[in-house]
Amino acid sequence: MTSRRRAVVLTGPMGVGEGAVAGILARWLGVAGTDLDALICRREGMDVPALFARGEEVFRQAERRAARAWLDESAAAGGVLALGGGTLEGPDTAAALEQVAIIVHLDADAATVLARLDAEAIAARPLLAAAADPRAALEDLRRRRAGGYARAALRIETAGRAAEDVALDLLRAMYEPACGPWRQEPREVGPGVWISRGVCRLAAPRGAVLLVDTDLPRGHDRALAGLEAAAGGKVLRLSRRGGEGCKTTESLLAAWRELHQAGVDKDLPFWVVGGGTLSDLGGLVAHTYKRGLELHLFPTTLLAQLDAALGGKNGINLEGTKNAVGTIRLPETVQIDPLYLLSLPTEQLREGLAEAVKSALIGNPELLALLESRPREVLSGRLDLLEAVMTAAAGVKLKVVGEDLHEAGRRHLLNLGHTFGHALEALAASRQIAFGHGQAVAVGLVFAARLAGQPALAERLAAVLGAFGLPVALPEWARREPETLVEAMGQDKKRRGGENLWLLPEAVGKVRRVVIDRQSVLRALGEWR
Repeated sequence: MTSRRRAVVLTGPMGVGEGAVAGILARWLGVAGTDLDALICRREGMDVPALFARGEEVFRQAERRAARAWLDESAAAGGVLALGGGTLEGPDTAAALEQVAIIVHLDADAATVLARLDAEAIAARPLLAAAADPRAALEDLRRRRAGGYARAALRIETAGRAAEDVALDLLRAMYEPACGPWRQEPREVGPGVWISRGVCRLAAPRGAVLLVDTDLPRGHDRALAGLEAAAGGKVLRLSRRGGEGCKTTESLLAAWRELHQAGVDKDLPFWVVGGGTLSDLGGLVAHTYKRGLELHLFPTTLLAQLDAALGGKNGINLEGTKNAVGTIRLPETVQIDPLYLLSLPTEQLREGLAEAVKSALIGNPELLALLESRPREVLSGRLDLLEAVMTAAAGVKLKVVGEDLHEAGRRHLLNLGHTFGHALEALAASRQIAFGHGQAVAVGLVFAARLAGQPALAERLAAVLGAFGLPVALPEWARREPETLVEAMGQDKKRRGGENLWLLPEAVGKVRRVVIDRQSVLRALGEWR
């Protein structure tokens, strides 16, 4: 049974970074973050050295009052509190905190802590500033405070790690599927598609093949260790760097060879941990090697979680054309863990949010309203909002795919914004211009609304996409080459009878599919200013 304690209290040796970690956790969780020393200073009207100058017991009394105030005012709402190093030495305070919060011990050795502290930081810590040998003082404090640290439910090592990495590892421990205090029961949102923080619904005692993105941050090491444990420790790991560069014939052939040389049998499952490009590549590898290995996807980007890993499409690029070679085959499971989103750079979040806007436009006005009303919070990495966006957008795709797996009709809706977007991507790649999929889709959505004769809708889309920092107008480098853009559309795999099929939005939830001739597209491009 998971703990009902929703607040988090961070403790550890002075200088371990609990204040920075608390701020990151609070932002991700959408709760108040409090530094106990800062709260003491506000309540007492003086800084810590001044309070200590009146005697350590005076400071400890102020500390106990501040902790009690936090317990009374903030703990019930699930806040995050960073303690001073000695707060838990007071048994009454420690017991009271333990009743309402998960206590986490952030730890680092004395040498690491001293390396982090400059002269000003040392001077602000009276017990350290007065010491003849700061390192010996730190080690002595650690021994004296060991009983308080032992109250912690979790211990996280911070040496050599950035605060974001520590915060992520902490949340991974909190939601660890087997025994984390906040562990969740996964919920099924579509056939074989599971969502929860820390989800891992696998057991493969004979082992597994694991295709993993080499750029996956260290904060997810705990998740990878869980997968290896589910495979009985017998894992053949294939590594690729995510991005369109991995979706090549050479990469596909190399993967086949790695599997063949390792003697992989047909009954060994194939697990993919990475973004949409690795899902594309891994799906094709699994589908084709020995006529099909059991496939499980663990998408790690927003774009993959709400789009690329859903619906069974996989493939590689060919001579500049995206996804020219591929198949459609649903994986056994897609296991969506929102915690992966917390390590994404802002640019990658934007990529996924363009697809979220597309999904909202196809069939979820409530999602569009959420994206319009809280863009800053979504983009800042607030976990509950990211999870809501991902779940709603994934729901749109799963509904459409469930009605038309093999793209015989309704599934074409999911290509909204992509006919033009893919052409932009191809032109950018040929000119060695950095222009991501989400950026291309954003421009493609606005152009589709303009092409549909819906200027008000185009303005609305431009506003929400622009709020996420996505481009909403034709880039200058593309404006100079309209003929090349239209030519690139000629390679679109969704063409029929030599003509491009366009998805044109007339309103939220109303999209029509039409054939538009080359000259009409060129004219619309020329009029776009």
